[in-house]
Amino acid sequence: MPTFVHGKGTAVYLDEFIMSDYFNSADVALTNDTAEVTAYSATSKSYLLGLADGTLSMSGMWTADTDGSDEELQAILGSASAANITVAYAAGTIGNRATIARCDEVNYSISNPVADVSTVTADFQGTANSGALGSMTYGVTGGVQLSTATSIDPGRSATGQRSPDVMRSTI
Repeated sequence: MPTFVHGKGTAVYLDEFIMSDYFNSADVALTNDTAEVTAYSATSKSYLLGLADGTLSMSGMWTADTDGSDEELQAILGSASAANITVAYAAGTIGNRATIARCDEVNYSISNPVADVSTVTADFQGTANSGALGSMTYGVTGGVQLSTATSIDPGRSATGQRSPDVMRSTI
C-alpha cells in the first residue's frame, strides 16, 4: 500500500533561513525539452530528450519581520548570486526526500486584500550553473556539509523553532 505524505510536514529553507513559518505552499516543476525526430516513413512520432529545466514557486504570508518573508525575498530579487532553496517533504525524518535547488528569483509579488492577510508569492528559475532543480534524499544528521566541507550549524526560525541538521548540496 502506498505511503502518502501530508503537506503540513513540509519545510522550506532559503539560503540559511528557515522560511517554513511564512510559507504555506511550495510548488516544484521539472521539465525536459524534447525535439521531434520523426521521419517521413514513421507511423508514430519520435522524440529526442534535450535540456532539463526546473521552476519553483512559493507563496505564503507577508511579514516585515527581521529575516522574514519580505526582507529575504526582496534581498534576492535581481541578486547576482543565485539562492539555495530547499523544500523538504515530511521534514525531520531521516531518509525522506527534498528538492534542493540553486535558482534565481524571477518574480516577487505582494497582495494586500482588504479582508484578509497580506500575502507574498515568489517564483524561481533553476540556474544554468546548477543544471536545474533536482530531487534528492536528505539526511537529518550533524557533521560536515559534503559539497564544501564546512560544518553544519542548525539554525532557528523566527519563532525559535530549531531546524533539523540538513545536509545541503546544490544540484
